Amino acid sequence: MPHLTLEYTTNLDHFAPEAALAGLNQAMLDSALFGESDIKSRAVAVSTYKVGTADAARAFIHIRCALLAGRSDEQRCQAWIDRQLGKVEAAVLAISRDLGDKPYCMGVHLSLADVAVGAALGYLDFRFPELSWREQYPNLVRLQDKLMQRASFMDTQPA
Repeated sequence: MPHLTLEYTTNLDHFAPEAALAGLNQAMLDSALFGESDIKSRAVAVSTYKVGTADAARAFIHIRCALLAGRSDEQRCQAWIDRQLGKVEAAVLAISRDLGDKPYCMGVHLSLADVAVGAALGYLDFRFPELSWREQYPNLVRLQDKLMQRASFMDTQPA
C-alpha cells in the first residue's frame, strides 16, 4: 500500500507540511484504491541542499510515493496498462531512430544520454522481459551490450 514521503526545504516560510500530508492522504483515500489505515505518509524537512548552481535562495518540494502491494485484478485497468506500454514502445522507437548508426547517443563519445538509455533498457530487461525491444532494435542492442561491458553497469545490474 502507499508510503508517501514529502521532502521540503526549510526556507519555505509559509509551507504547512501537516496540511499538505492531510490533503495528499485524502486524495489517496478518495481514489478508492487504498484503505484508510493502509496510507502512510511522512514529511521530511531538508536543511542542507542545493538547487542548481547559483547562490540564490531557492527551494523545492519533492514527493515520492512507493506502492508496496500491487493492485488486485479488479482494480487493474488493462486499457491504461496498454496505453502506458504504448508510450514505452514509442520512446524506445524514438531512441532507436535518434541513435541510428552512431556508436553513442551523442556521436562518438559516451555521454550522460547513453547512461540514461542504458539504465532504461536495463530496466526494461529486468521488469518487462516480455517486451521485444531486442529483436526490433539491433542498434540499441549494440549500445546496451557495449554499456554492459563497463564496470559501472556490471556493478549496478539488478540481481
